[in-house]
Amino acid sequence: MPKTTISKSKTISDTAERFSGDDIFYWSGNFHVYNYDVYYGDGVIMEAIAEANSVVSFDRGSLKDIFFKNKTPGQAAKVVFVGTIETED
Repeated sequence: MPKTTISKSKTISDTAERFSGDDIFYWSGNFHVYNYDVYYGDGVIMEAIAEANSVVSFDRGSLKDIFFKNKTPGQAAKVVFVGTIETED
């Protein structure tokens, strides 16, 4: 199957939220963290830290399974995902 590149952005809140409510499967992807540090994880364990101006990379997953929350309450970070997905064509 052919692949295409997608990009999605999200403003992060003070509670753990899925990056996407849709089950978007990707082959490889990067999460670019802007302006403030964030925690990321599976929604229950949220101890991994991605610092502002860093990139976190993952291979093969779903955007629905990755959660983010602000490290410092009130500092709404922006996270942008860029990755490859399979297409029907």
